[in-house]
Amino acid sequence: MKCALFSVLAVSVMLACESDRPFAPKPPGLSALISDGGHSPGNPHFFFLPPLVKPVTPPPFSGVFNANLAPVVQICALGSNGACSSTSVIRQFTTLTGPFNPLQVFDFVQVVKQLQLYFVVWRPDWVKLNSGVTYRIMALVGSQALGFADIKVVRTEDEFAQVWNAGAFVPLLRGAPALPITFRIEQDALCSGGVDCTEVTVGAAAQDVITTSQRAAIHFDAGSFSQNVELVIKKVMTDGKTTCHTTDLQQFNDCYDIRITPNIPLNAGHFARVEICLALDPTDVDAGKKDPLLVKSEPGVPGVVELTEAGHTLITCPGYPTVGSPIGAQAPRNLWNVARASWHFVQGLFDPEPLHAATAASLVIDEGLGGLTGGFSHFGWVIPKTFSISAGNSQAVPAGTILPINPRVCYATTHPQLAAIVQQTVTFTITGGGGKLILGGGEAVVDIAQMPTDETGCAEVPWRLGAAASASGLNTLMASVPFAAQRTQAFMATSLPIGIGSASLGGTPATLEIGGHEVFGTVSVNNGTGQSILGLQVRGWVLQGSVRQPAGGSHDPFTCAPGVCTTPDRDIMIVASSSPPGLVCGSATAELDLEQPDGTLLDSFTVPITLTQAGGCPPNTP
Repeated sequence: MKCALFSVLAVSVMLACESDRPFAPKPPGLSALISDGGHSPGNPHFFFLPPLVKPVTPPPFSGVFNANLAPVVQICALGSNGACSSTSVIRQFTTLTGPFNPLQVFDFVQVVKQLQLYFVVWRPDWVKLNSGVTYRIMALVGSQALGFADIKVVRTEDEFAQVWNAGAFVPLLRGAPALPITFRIEQDALCSGGVDCTEVTVGAAAQDVITTSQRAAIHFDAGSFSQNVELVIKKVMTDGKTTCHTTDLQQFNDCYDIRITPNIPLNAGHFARVEICLALDPTDVDAGKKDPLLVKSEPGVPGVVELTEAGHTLITCPGYPTVGSPIGAQAPRNLWNVARASWHFVQGLFDPEPLHAATAASLVIDEGLGGLTGGFSHFGWVIPKTFSISAGNSQAVPAGTILPINPRVCYATTHPQLAAIVQQTVTFTITGGGGKLILGGGEAVVDIAQMPTDETGCAEVPWRLGAAASASGLNTLMASVPFAAQRTQAFMATSLPIGIGSASLGGTPATLEIGGHEVFGTVSVNNGTGQSILGLQVRGWVLQGSVRQPAGGSHDPFTCAPGVCTTPDRDIMIVASSSPPGLVCGSATAELDLEQPDGTLLDSFTVPITLTQAGGCPPNTP
């Protein structure tokens, strides 16, 4: 095996020295680097090896070679920003499964345990390569980059020697048919730069893995894997911008990324027990209302998956005594356990249902700080809350009307049982249609209202639809809370059309004497609501310049049946008052407002009028 590999390496080096073609210089402004354990800054447990880079004596290795990984090698073209992108990768090599095969050295990364290295040979496509571009070799395990080396294309052997001796680039002779890429990965390479990170090899035997802080651990029972895998447990540093999960649920800071390489499933019937401490004081008087769930999620993918609860025996968490695991990775794998250990989407917990208070005191953790999983990704704690519409959605009323049923939402925790969240603020916001929220029995009319939840966990607000309905009549209202599986709920209501189609005041043109007798008017109302509207009234105004003066209106409320209705005969009386003063002879406008019994404006209609006065108007009156 060693002879075969040395032959391949030797041929590769000779092929790399055959050509003497011109090359284009590297564009200015790019920072070329070799980043590994021998070149600062770099991962202290990852090393590029000769013949890719210059040999170092003694080798700066600091750990034990790890042959259990499945690294990927990418060749990419650096952009103007000195970085690669997903679209700039020109070649990618994955790891070959099975023993070393010299016939596959140009196609796959392969591990050579005897030489403690990984190895692949890249054959550059000089037809597609651009000599004016800097190319980068990257070594990755999963999504984690371990190291990289930038390539400088040279045209002569002298230039090759200069670049080689300088050690800042990997020299590549233009036209060379091959470039051997060799590297070494040691234990803890996947933990480089990580916080509270542990990397171990897990095999077929039962094994416990605990982080340095003892705040996270994982247990595998015997037979979980049929081959060795590399396990990494690393704390995810969360802040205001970085969260553990992509969800609207409330989260805690104890979040860990748990990965295995190669990423293979556990054997059938086996589950790992993940244990993570919880940053919640169990003595908090409100802790019982925050009974959290241990969940799993994939970074950047919305939603979380609930883990079946299990005990914890490996981690050390202040205030939380060790809890044995009646349902854990050590438990017998009978059908009941396996069925119980299946995953459930948390979303399934939040289907709307009647809210009720917990019938017994809730424990913060009822079975322990552990959970069972068959796969790996981000793990952390969330408080499961549901936020749903209880009443008042999809109503249809005349424009400008207060809805008969207030929009109502309910807020509750769902674990270990459904329980109302009391005295929490719900924000209601008008989002379309021009309506208003009515507070204090009509004392305040606002666009945004914050209402507390009552003893049932629900909150509501009166909603008056916009008077000027759109063509669709759509009005919208949003209710929101800070944390829930779905933290916003949208209400819709339809404004049904009702308005004044025509109006007349006495003769044509209409004339009113300032301080004189009233004029009787008639109003025709178009009622498109499909139902009789009770208690309508008309209020009159006289408008002239900046003057807006009350001018009477309907004597009695009236009812308008569906279709077109007309106000009762002689019911509307309009007058141009002399008190307060302000009206003068000349042109003016009578405004007729159609209102509901509570004064809500439904529609306005204007009629041109002429104002006169007793004894005649002054000459040249307009």
